[in-house]
Amino acid sequence: MNQLLADIHKDTNTPDVTDANFAANVSGVAMSYKLWGIDQERATMQSLYQRGLMQRFKMLCQQWSFIKGVEVTDDQYNNLTIGFTLNLPKNDSEIMQNISAVKNAGAISDTTIQEMAEQVTGIPADQEQQRMDDQKDANMERSQQAFDNMPGMNKASDDTEVEDNGDDINDQEGAATDSTTSGAGQAGR
Repeated sequence: MNQLLADIHKDTNTPDVTDANFAANVSGVAMSYKLWGIDQERATMQSLYQRGLMQRFKMLCQQWSFIKGVEVTDDQYNNLTIGFTLNLPKNDSEIMQNISAVKNAGAISDTTIQEMAEQVTGIPADQEQQRMDDQKDANMERSQQAFDNMPGMNKASDDTEVEDNGDDINDQEGAATDSTTSGAGQAGR
């Protein structure tokens, strides 16, 4: 019976998970070597599935060209990329530590780092870059608004004329200081 089970596992490239030595305190690398056969079978099945999908897309494009009268070239469906995501456990904290170490080395671009982080965040690098740009713009806008709303930073109104000599600037600064101190004195009353 044991020989039959061993032959089945050997011929099907599947590990015997009931074996006492299968997961007894082994590292992730050792576990991946034990699962190597299954990974090879998965890669073969993925290749066959991808080939079948591409055949279907080719037939769909041909059908669309007959029905709609639109000519579909080989480039239009050959440029299609099919992505597969492995359903394997992953250590997100280790991935982020590796990304942080690579970033601290400073030899890799931000785009590459964003592409590396995509497997943890699930956000493509171009969308992440757009989000970062939007966040930067929003922060600059908030900073500008905070600066504009600071007391003592009054802008010259449009109906008053400001001359271009240094005396007027000093007079304006003095007036701003006087209005600030007088406002503080009134608040204390």
